[in-house]
Amino acid sequence: MKKRFLLFIVFFSCLCVHVDAKYCVFNYAGLQYNADDETRECKVERRYNYNLHSITIPDVVYDTIWGESIWSEEKKEWIKTIEKLESYTPTIIGAGAFSQQTDIISVNLGPINEIQQSAFSNTSIVAIESELVTYIGPSAFSNCPLLVSALFPFATTIEDMAFYNCVSLQAFVLPPLLVELGESAFEGCEDMDYVTCTCPLLKEIPSFCFRFCKDLREFDFPTMNLNKIGKHAFQGCVSLDEISIPDDITTIETSAFADCISLKKVYINGAHTNIEYSVFNGCKSLTTLRLTANEYTPLMKSIMGNNMDALQVIELKDNSTFIPDQCFYGCQNIHTVDMHEGITFIGAWAFSDCKALKKITLPNSITKIHDAAFYNSGIEEITFPDKLSYVGNEAFRNCNLKEIRIPANIDTVGFFCFAGNEHLARVYIEGTPYWNTNGGSSNAFSGCKEIQYAEMMCHRDTYNPYLLFYSANESMEEFRLLEGSTALGDIGWDSGALNGMTQLKKVIIPEGVEVIGVAAFENDTALHEIDLPHSLDSIGFKAFSNTGLHEVTLPSAIRWADEKVFFQCKQLTKVDMGGLKVIPKFALYDCEALTCLIMDSVQVMDRQACAYTPLTSIYLPETCDSLLQDAVSFNTTIKKVVCRAVTPPIVTSMYNAFYVNDDIKLYVPEQSITDYSSAPLWKQFKTIEPLKNIPADPEDCHYDIADAVNTIDNTSETIRKIIDNGSMLILMPDGRKYGITGEKR
Repeated sequence: MKKRFLLFIVFFSCLCVHVDAKYCVFNYAGLQYNADDETRECKVERRYNYNLHSITIPDVVYDTIWGESIWSEEKKEWIKTIEKLESYTPTIIGAGAFSQQTDIISVNLGPINEIQQSAFSNTSIVAIESELVTYIGPSAFSNCPLLVSALFPFATTIEDMAFYNCVSLQAFVLPPLLVELGESAFEGCEDMDYVTCTCPLLKEIPSFCFRFCKDLREFDFPTMNLNKIGKHAFQGCVSLDEISIPDDITTIETSAFADCISLKKVYINGAHTNIEYSVFNGCKSLTTLRLTANEYTPLMKSIMGNNMDALQVIELKDNSTFIPDQCFYGCQNIHTVDMHEGITFIGAWAFSDCKALKKITLPNSITKIHDAAFYNSGIEEITFPDKLSYVGNEAFRNCNLKEIRIPANIDTVGFFCFAGNEHLARVYIEGTPYWNTNGGSSNAFSGCKEIQYAEMMCHRDTYNPYLLFYSANESMEEFRLLEGSTALGDIGWDSGALNGMTQLKKVIIPEGVEVIGVAAFENDTALHEIDLPHSLDSIGFKAFSNTGLHEVTLPSAIRWADEKVFFQCKQLTKVDMGGLKVIPKFALYDCEALTCLIMDSVQVMDRQACAYTPLTSIYLPETCDSLLQDAVSFNTTIKKVVCRAVTPPIVTSMYNAFYVNDDIKLYVPEQSITDYSSAPLWKQFKTIEPLKNIPADPEDCHYDIADAVNTIDNTSETIRKIIDNGSMLILMPDGRKYGITGEKR
């Protein structure tokens, strides 16, 4: 209450002073003044002598107060007597004093320090200057079409529209002591080509201030301590070609530089600058933008409006921390993005649809690339940094990548991450990342129909390669398992690691791999050869079914193979079952070119293991103890069975096993001939001979040509060594020739 009372006393005192002040209006030298008797100051009210085209304000003006009139006989007239002559100092040009008086062409302001609203608006003055004026009121010189020069070096305030539409004003110096600059102060000053800005006290370029200053080529922002650039402040400044916005500016308001059609480069130096929408709308030549990328960074589609396609180069300052979501979305002509260390992640859709962006160098500080960050961009190559751990869903979908290397530090890859890269040819996956499936399969490389080479590390719990590369089933030519791998798929029923890769020609499986899973290479018809590691322990169901393999050698330490392991391998001619003890069901079923089967460790041949093959010889090792029904059924080509087992193996059905007939000969250990002759089913063979009687046959893959050469003189005179064209050859009784290492000549 006390405070309110004091304010009332102050207000009342001021009112009393105002009421007591004495004002008088008088004319002097063609101008009308309004004087204050207490301050001895006066302001110019208007011009009353309309023949006065050049205005000069004197340092002192006089108000003549007349007394009585006296008759002069000499002059024959009444003569006024001066009662009082008062002097005043003009300090103000009053509001509207000379407004609309288009015949005024020059002004000398003399002692004036304040020019009020519209004082000289719509006049024809050409030049104006004063070192005493500190205040220029609203519209003070607006619409002065001939005003070329205005100098007020000590002005502290320039109000709204002060020089509005002064189309001929060529330059202006913002005075060093300027504190306040009004809206539209220089709007429409079309000829103004330069503004000198040495005013550290000014904190804001207000709205519309330099709008439509068409010749303004340069504005010296760095010499100022501005905090804000108002809306439309430089709109339509069509000659601006480069601006550098200082660190202290925290806000650039709507359309501040809209329609600056010659603006090519913008450098925003502040790290906390809030850039509002459409700031650069219509800047169709703006190709280079340098700014700090952080939470304040605007969306380019927001600030660029209808001309996002103009941007070509983005320079991110070294204090950038991250690139926000959708930041450069749709900037189709950006071809260069300079990033520095310190950026930790790239937001969702940040560079989506940046069609001209072919290459980008990611700093080592980046740890995450979020969803669709480069979706549908023009990226042709990418190198992932060492600290990157996450690549989001669709991050590089529909790009132009030709090669991808996913380092071991990446632990998560999103669904459709690299989908639609139609020219992707090579994929290197160095670790075992988690492949985001979005509730289904990963589809990380969906639509990548030209992948020719892929390498990755696999274990039993590794994501199925087929689900990554199924789109490349007609292009994949080579697949490499990396060192450290332990399995390709699993022996369960959800595998098929490289199933249906119809062009797959080469597979590299390193030592250490123990498992080849279910249907791993099924239907890979172009796969003609494969080297299996010694570490291989198990092969899953149909693992090599219907492949194009010609020869296969299983390792000696292999423990188990599932059914149909080489089912219907139409080009398979030779198989060495290595250390396999059980030849599984349908293992070689319908291998229509198979002529050689080596199974030196087998104990059991399961049902139809070799059915429908053209084998002419069956060699059973000493370890063999049983042949299940139909093991070698439907093979009418068999002429010779060799069984080295001392004890006749159990045969569940001799007829179905061998189609025994008079032409098939059985060779067994000499001491076991009697046992075989009386053993169930084996006794059906009409010809049973000792092993030593096995005829020499180099066409038989079990025949050791070296042994034949060493015993040639003791075994048969029909086999001879000859010299043919300087080379030692083996001549068979039927005329066939072989080299000493067994190759046919």
